[in-house]
Amino acid sequence: MARNPTRMKPQERARAAAQKMRDAFHAAKSRTGDAGLLVALSAGGLFLAFVLLAVLAPVVMGAPAFVANIVGFVLFALVIAATLTGAVALWRMIKAGGMEADSAQTHGSNIFSQTAVDVALSDAEDAGLRATGSRVVQEAMTGRLQGRPIAVMRADGVTYAVIRLKDKTEATLLMAPGHVAWPFAFPNDGSLTPIQAPGGVDALAWTTERGAGLKLSAQLAPAIAMSAAGGEIPFVSARGRALVLMWRRADVGTACVIAAEVAKAFP
Repeated sequence: MARNPTRMKPQERARAAAQKMRDAFHAAKSRTGDAGLLVALSAGGLFLAFVLLAVLAPVVMGAPAFVANIVGFVLFALVIAATLTGAVALWRMIKAGGMEADSAQTHGSNIFSQTAVDVALSDAEDAGLRATGSRVVQEAMTGRLQGRPIAVMRADGVTYAVIRLKDKTEATLLMAPGHVAWPFAFPNDGSLTPIQAPGGVDALAWTTERGAGLKLSAQLAPAIAMSAAGGEIPFVSARGRALVLMWRRADVGTACVIAAEVAKAFP
């Protein structure tokens, strides 16, 4: 039998409400800092000025002119001081908010290296997997895997993973999933020879040197098979020290996992 949810007792509800008020107060205090004290002084000064005005008004009306002038000057000075204090508090809070925004923007910009992204996108362009254009990405992760620089990013509606190898490949290896055409022009590295795709997956592969190309294909086979098992075979370009993979549907997280498997295959 289903049980009704436990109802809180009135005392427990009151304690919970009080705790929420305390938490909200502490949160507000932590955000306003010293400006909170200035706001309180400003509000208190204005309140005091109006109270004094209400209390002293009947007395001042029957007092000599110089007394009325002194009281009026004091009340006016109190209002001005309270207003200036409030303005200073407001300026400090605006300044603190701007500093927080700048800090958040700086922190966000350090999630990845823009230089690494630029180099990786340039490698993708040289491989014929991306049109030359802006270096704007939607998501990106950069760092090192197995001691090698790597950049994984989402741009132009596709996902790229670019690994910089320690040594240049002995040949160029290109691979396209299924019978899909190469996105852009083949790189001009020499004549290409068709070879068997790594791991026997449904893909087309070409190389500039058959023996070295088959060796590269064998090294990439576990990672390509893993990607195929996940539902998508990537475009692959291995040229020089740049190894570029491109997926049309995979996200950055999935691409990072496959790229880590690729990095493990190269000494």
